[in-house]
Amino acid sequence: MKIRKANKSDKDEILNFCKNTFEWGDYIDRVWDLWESDSSGLLLVSEVLDNYNLKFHPIAVSHVSICPNNSSWIEGIRVNKKYRNQGIASSLLKYMLDFVIKKGIREAGAIVSCNNIPSQKMLEKQGFYQLFKFNYYNLIFDKVIKINHLFPQQEQQKKIGLKSAHPKDIPDIIDYLSNSKVSKYMDNRYFDSWKFYRFENTFSCIMSLINDNKILLIVDEINKINGMLITNITDNKDDVFYKKPSVQICYFDYINEFKYSEIINILISNYSENNLYHSIQFYIPEFINLSNQHHLNSYSADHFEQFFLYSKNLYNLNLHKSCNQ
Repeated sequence: MKIRKANKSDKDEILNFCKNTFEWGDYIDRVWDLWESDSSGLLLVSEVLDNYNLKFHPIAVSHVSICPNNSSWIEGIRVNKKYRNQGIASSLLKYMLDFVIKKGIREAGAIVSCNNIPSQKMLEKQGFYQLFKFNYYNLIFDKVIKINHLFPQQEQQKKIGLKSAHPKDIPDIIDYLSNSKVSKYMDNRYFDSWKFYRFENTFSCIMSLINDNKILLIVDEINKINGMLITNITDNKDDVFYKKPSVQICYFDYINEFKYSEIINILISNYSENNLYHSIQFYIPEFINLSNQHHLNSYSADHFEQFFLYSKNLYNLNLHKSCNQ
């Protein structure tokens, strides 16, 4: 077996065994072209020699990308069923870690379904640890069952105090996050297109998110911040499955855990209007269970799953490498 960089000719053979990885299918076919063109990362395949025709053919795939804040992200480890339990996934993981360590990256991250015990054990053997657990909800708007609102949408939004953040709000945002239970639990991280990113509670970092129109605030009648959301609109224009962008609620922080559903009610109403988006996705700390809340039960959640965010500190490995040079 050998590991090498993937090329276009690998695509069809790889996708043949990446169709039904999970109950809902898989996503490798939707991201292959994006991963292959990732100049800062690496799309890898493992291949073995076919003794019948004396040609190598790919049997496994994985992707690693370089992220902001001197971190990296590992994803998409898939092994053909015929070749599992032979250490191939572990070999790919070691190869990716060596790749980012050589680049001086200080952290590697990955998410794993809470039901995927083999992948959890593999990461833990390589020194990864569970940073936190989170709930993922996906609601497809075509399947959403609307409820009869007690108030018109604009009145609901005004009642709950939902607004876009402004640069003048930054000092209050910094103060709010400094005392936030959710921010502490999630280690100052937010989700974006199936990767977790660390955000610093600083003026420049928050200003950057505001400039990208990613921060929504929940304020009371005297404009005191009671909650904060980080949002993202995914670019699905080339995706034959989604066809339309999806809305991601990447960070969801509210001081009243029992009123999350009120915010969700407004968000679903806002984003489902005009038929612009395919779905809305929520990434929420595991101690907030939306399934038990009244409003979410009024909608049809297409998918719910729990994940662990794993992290590995590469700083000492980089330091050791530097000392030996």
